[in-house]
Amino acid sequence: MDSFVCSEFFPYIEFGTEIKKGVFCQDLENLTFTNKSFDLIITEDDLGCVKDLKGDLRNLG
Repeated sequence: MDSFVCSEFFPYIEFGTEIKKGVFCQDLENLTFTNKSFDLIITEDDLGCVKDLKGDLRNLG
């Protein structure tokens, strides 16, 4: 599926780097995707460890 993108968090890899086809290193608190890039966002991450949950969720919207 060409329009499906995944992300993983690796603190030792520069954010925005494509790790493999369609998988990018991202930090929820410092996303590199352009605004309004997605129609749907699905997360299965543990959001309990982010510093500003409400702000980070606004970044996704």
